[in-house]
Amino acid sequence: MSLLSLKNILQSAHTAGFFLSRGVIVHGNINAATAGRIDGTVMGDIVAEDKLVIGETGVINGNIDASDLLVFGTVEGDISSSKKAVIANTARIRGKLNCPVLDIEEGAQVEAARIQHKKTRSKSSAPLKSEPVTGVQKGVPQEEDSIESWF
Repeated sequence: MSLLSLKNILQSAHTAGFFLSRGVIVHGNINAATAGRIDGTVMGDIVAEDKLVIGETGVINGNIDASDLLVFGTVEGDISSSKKAVIANTARIRGKLNCPVLDIEEGAQVEAARIQHKKTRSKSSAPLKSEPVTGVQKGVPQEEDSIESWF
């Protein structure tokens, strides 16, 4: 991930959507149709139809479902991304990860199970596989998954 790309995603999430600043605590669920950035605390589930950034001071105690996700902070709950999830080296994650493309930077603290996610499944295909993720692991997209940049 290039620094320029990271800068662009952070700027777009801050200017084109919602922003929950450090020191703000939300007790309840968040449903967002726009991109957003969370530097505060959310005690509930988050559903974001667009990009979502969890800043270094962001703490989520609940599940996250976003199209694209970039995590620098702490998540205690399951993460689901329909496109791509990036777990930065400052992140702390505990829960299940369900993402077609997953990038975990060296230094991230991850205690999770990774659910392999295929874009298309027939009714006769085998169930999704779950594999434990311990310590630091780089996500590798499966051959069946197309790789799209969201930066």
